[in-house]
Amino acid sequence: MPNTTDLKTLYDQLCTSYHAVDDFRAKLLALLPLVSGVAIFQILGKQEITPFLPIMGIFGAATAVGLLIYEMKGIQKCTRYIHFGCQIEQELISGGHFKGHFKSVALDKHKWKTYVITEPVASAFVYAAVIGAWVYLACMKVQYDDAGKMVGHEANLVWPIAAAVVVWFGGIFYWLYCVNSLEDKASEAT
Repeated sequence: MPNTTDLKTLYDQLCTSYHAVDDFRAKLLALLPLVSGVAIFQILGKQEITPFLPIMGIFGAATAVGLLIYEMKGIQKCTRYIHFGCQIEQELISGGHFKGHFKSVALDKHKWKTYVITEPVASAFVYAAVIGAWVYLACMKVQYDDAGKMVGHEANLVWPIAAAVVVWFGGIFYWLYCVNSLEDKASEAT
């Protein structure tokens, strides 16, 4: 059993790591929709519509999916930090930064009850909207007049909405998987 000084040092390092990952995730979550929105409105706001809309949309969606994967890894890390932080807090102190965190994300496996006000739920909404917007751009068809001049564009909304729904549910289920796997490990350890 480590002594109290070692646990306190470990706890401080754990808090620092948790805050670094959480801070980066928050910045990414703020910048992604802002940058994507500005880019999409700049592309669509031009007088001359580019025939490369699908390519730009695919690139934007692929970039957002890559950042979503990175976000999922951040969720996994933060969930582990919270889990280990709770364990250290039980040994060290009566309360702390992590205590009660799992209560806000805890699952009752038989009733499937969960609270919906959490960071992963918020990020699932943001990533779903951003990826849906880029898929919308990828699905656009440029319209030409008889002289071959680009005159407009149209898009089918089915694919962007489907992409947004898949991303949202996928993000939520991944988060639930992370929490469940850690709680399973915690129950196996006791």
